[in-house]
Amino acid sequence: MTLFNALIRTHHITSRKKLAKLRVAFTAPEHTGLTLAVLHIGASPGMIYIEGRDREAINSWIAVVQGLQYKYFTIISKTDVAIDRCTVGVNIEKRLEAAPESLDMGFREVNSISNFGKFMKARGLKEWWLQAMGWDKKMNGQ
Repeated sequence: MTLFNALIRTHHITSRKKLAKLRVAFTAPEHTGLTLAVLHIGASPGMIYIEGRDREAINSWIAVVQGLQYKYFTIISKTDVAIDRCTVGVNIEKRLEAAPESLDMGFREVNSISNFGKFMKARGLKEWWLQAMGWDKKMNGQ
């Protein structure tokens, strides 16, 4: 299975109406290729990690997010090629083949950066995420 992903940063994600629209869009027929959305809600920064088998479904879902006009909406990182060509992607591929249930799927809301980080770590993406957010040097005490 080939996976694509994107990481989005906003000022914050608090509106329950907007979250409901994102949840509905995640399950919409045009987004059937999406496998996971993890959103850091409540405090700043708002973060969204989206993953799926279909690049166009990810791009379409990102357009939905962008249409909600979140303050400081920024696509921090997006794979235009399958992440199975990256080291982290190979890690996910191996885990999916060995035990697909070991990787959480679906639409998830977390209310702490720590819990968001746990999702990234479980997928083998923690270093990628920290680097994309510009936190890798801060976390290493530099």
